[in-house]
Amino acid sequence: MVKYLMNVVITATFKLNNDPTPVITADQPVYTISKQIQWRFANTHGHKVIIMMGALHIEMMLLNILGKWLVNSGWADTLVQAGVTSKGIAETCSTFCHVKRARFAHEITIVVLHTQQGQAYIKYCEETQEHVKFPHTQT
Repeated sequence: MVKYLMNVVITATFKLNNDPTPVITADQPVYTISKQIQWRFANTHGHKVIIMMGALHIEMMLLNILGKWLVNSGWADTLVQAGVTSKGIAETCSTFCHVKRARFAHEITIVVLHTQQGQAYIKYCEETQEHVKFPHTQT
């Protein structure tokens, strides 16, 4: 069935767009089957189609990797101390059990880090202006 659908997509794309390479996105089980078909029938399906995982699965893998990087870093404790979430939910964000919660926690972290970076830059600019003497301002 998956091979038939791949053939339909290849044929439709060829008729509509004069032979560009079609891109098929699929969830994880269909992606696995599609890649196996692509490898087994390399002459007919190998270079004629690009198969990639769907956006949700890509996001899930990215959040999983981020969670593994942040284990034992104190990130979950920081979220709890800041009042963003409870201890249990913070731990599920780092072990990736819930997409929405993990995405929210990472969004909050990015916003806070961006704000801190901006404040540090403003402070740096203020400190360096006090020490730098500009030739055009001297009389």
